[in-house]
Amino acid sequence: MSQENVDFVADSLRRFGVTKKPTGLTAPDFVWAMDTFAGWPDELEYRGWEGFMAFFAKWTEPYDQWDLDVIEIRDAGGDHVVADLRQRGRLRGADSWVELRFGVVYTVVDGLVRRAQVYDTSGGALEAAGLGTQGASSQEPAG
Repeated sequence: MSQENVDFVADSLRRFGVTKKPTGLTAPDFVWAMDTFAGWPDELEYRGWEGFMAFFAKWTEPYDQWDLDVIEIRDAGGDHVVADLRQRGRLRGADSWVELRFGVVYTVVDGLVRRAQVYDTSGGALEAAGLGTQGASSQEPAG
């Protein structure tokens, strides 16, 4: 089941990268948790698709353009998958781009993403999932 979960999260992130909306691959009671992301000034949990979209609007508000790249996805055993992600954004009214690399531990249950725990570093997500910086198989999703 673990490789299936890795593939599932990779597909979900690919779809999100195109639509910028939660997909049918997330549970209706999905939780996006920011309590392990240092400095996030707003709510620490967003519930359901509507909650996630409220978060996403706040997250991307400063940008004219915003993109998300998947660096790597790792199996963390059981129901957990770790994604190493990078966002790029062009700040509103500016010519320059800024980047942020962060990690997310996804919990996949019964074929749906139930929870996404966001960390301000990919290393923090790996450590929280018990992987340190090594271990578990990984997959780099195709473009």
